[in-house]
Amino acid sequence: MTWSSGWDARRAVLRKGSRGTRRRMRPASIYSGRLPDETGRIEVMRVTITARHTELDEDLRAHARELVEKVAKLARRPHHAQVLFTEDHGEAEVEIEVHIPRGRVHVAKASAADLRSALDLAIARVKRQLLDEKQTPRARRTARRSKAREVS
Repeated sequence: MTWSSGWDARRAVLRKGSRGTRRRMRPASIYSGRLPDETGRIEVMRVTITARHTELDEDLRAHARELVEKVAKLARRPHHAQVLFTEDHGEAEVEIEVHIPRGRVHVAKASAADLRSALDLAIARVKRQLLDEKQTPRARRTARRSKAREVS
């Protein structure tokens, strides 16, 4: 057996698609990491709600989740969000973090007399940040192309 005939046999195996060479396709829901929640719908973004030194009722948790998901639609492909409720000496504080691609994090903190009004203030602040980012122009590569045309 010469080198070329062995190589031809190996290429034939590779063309068929041996076990290690073929890419396996996965369903979109598994590949993207998005899993259905308890209601059966696929969540767009993971929202973590944490309470420190206070108790949260389910209505406030659901309200916070709805508001954060609504505001996160303003971001480009949000990864996840965290909402932190804290109560210290009768003053309620809420901190919201929205994580978006390329390592950027939008953080908004607010304090008020009760948790619900602090949540509304923090939502307004993070919404303002996301709108500002959305309205800023994105960097394009058109400047490089125009300089190259001028030179030639």
